[in-house]
Amino acid sequence: MRTLEDLPHGSSVAGVLGEVNAMKLRSSLTLFEAATGGDLFSVALDRWFGGVRDTLQLLARQ
Repeated sequence: MRTLEDLPHGSSVAGVLGEVNAMKLRSSLTLFEAATGGDLFSVALDRWFGGVRDTLQLLARQ
């Protein structure tokens, strides 16, 4: 997380990690946010994914 936070705001996660790893990161952040309610995960999702959560992870919880 710290490394991603240090990247310039114009950077994209997919550009840094690749598409597949960016999807994995979004899924993990969504899951950790839901499990902990932690602001760190919410902020990362807002910054790197425009606030879009991984809906498959959210649906699986129901």
